[in-house]
Amino acid sequence: MLTAAICTAAFAGDAFSTGLALAKGKHYKEAIEKFKQAAAANQNKFEAYSQLGQAYEALNQDRQAIESYSQALKIKPDALPILIMRARLCVKLGDVDQAINDTNRVIKLKPELEGPYGVRAQAFVLKKNLNAAIDDLNKVISLGDKRPAIFAFRASVYLEQKQYGLALDDANHALSSEPNNTQALWVRSVAFYRLNQTAKAVADANRLLSLDPNFPAYRLRGEINYQAKDFKKAIADFNEYERCAPEDYDLYFLRGDAYFAAGDIDKAIKDYLRATRLGPQSRVEDAMLHLKVALERYAKPYEQHGDFQHLLEAYTLIISYFPRDPSFYTSRAFIYYRLKQYKKAIEDCNHVTAMVPGWTEAWETRGNLYSKLGDYKRALADYNQAIKLNPNLFGLYKSRGYAHLQLGQYENAVKDYTHLLDLLPDNLDSYRNRAQAYEKLGRHDLAVRDLNKIKEESAKLEKFER
Repeated sequence: MLTAAICTAAFAGDAFSTGLALAKGKHYKEAIEKFKQAAAANQNKFEAYSQLGQAYEALNQDRQAIESYSQALKIKPDALPILIMRARLCVKLGDVDQAINDTNRVIKLKPELEGPYGVRAQAFVLKKNLNAAIDDLNKVISLGDKRPAIFAFRASVYLEQKQYGLALDDANHALSSEPNNTQALWVRSVAFYRLNQTAKAVADANRLLSLDPNFPAYRLRGEINYQAKDFKKAIADFNEYERCAPEDYDLYFLRGDAYFAAGDIDKAIKDYLRATRLGPQSRVEDAMLHLKVALERYAKPYEQHGDFQHLLEAYTLIISYFPRDPSFYTSRAFIYYRLKQYKKAIEDCNHVTAMVPGWTEAWETRGNLYSKLGDYKRALADYNQAIKLNPNLFGLYKSRGYAHLQLGQYENAVKDYTHLLDLLPDNLDSYRNRAQAYEKLGRHDLAVRDLNKIKEESAKLEKFER
């Protein structure tokens, strides 16, 4: 038994030593197997888990690295370097609460260390606790860490706080000792842009791109060109930025706006659609609003030229993206009306009245369609519902009065036309139609009075036009 234990211990020791040699030679996969063997044999267990975590980290297998560091911390809970390494990886993976817990523990045990304040500052930034992040970065600097990266980091936090003057101060400090610090250049270019110093912003963006063609400065320069109304250059920059960051949904907002402003509505629509697919829900709603405006703009030229066939195609496309917006169905119903496709127009109105019963325009439009088809009973029912929903739409009384007139309901026709004329006394068509209703009721004197009123108002109009 003793011999077996000695052999196992020797094997474990050899495994750990071999793992160290493999890790030193960057053979991390093989090293991981050796460190696992050593940990399983309970020899150099803390060191084995610590080295295992570093090997995983070298392979960008961050979750496995965190698990290994956690195993090491079960053995030595106050191992400060391991706590810091785990905290750093937790920040990277977005587990900010664990990162803050780990750095708090390190700071409590050894408050004079600079590193944990910097890591905790990153966690605070992710939690949007920017003041706490600034406090930690101030502490790092007070403890003697004057590296340009620290000032560039603090500059980026000031930038997010919209403290552009402080952001510029820190960025300039970083660049004074490290002129090619890309983070500091980026912060300074954005700060210049926000302060409307566009020439300086463009200069820094150009410098960034000369240092690193994949840096996202294309986006900033694109925004500047967009504000300068140079949409062609803006689109070119956004195209380059797409190469660097194809999953940034804001890109498709920005380029969509540039295409829209340049009059390329088809491409604007495509970009807004991509934004709806990539963005979080709050941004999806914004993208849909942009898309809606673009689609309406897409339809506008056909409307202006009376090209109802193409306008119909445009609104059918719009409805495919916005099937719950009643306004587009009523608009398409009107297009069907102009194309004399009355039944299809009525179908769109039916859809709206079922979907949104309080949508007055759908009842009015369908009433007009029934009236056009000579179905005055249905027209009258729709006008009644529309007036019930909105009694202040004057045109409805004229339309309902006409339906009453066609149905031989002359008293009701007189009431509607009289109500309308009380509100719009210059509406000559209403006098004419009311005169017809009076004539049918045998009230010839009132009919003559209305016809004389038409002659009187027509004479005034003719005199005025002269």
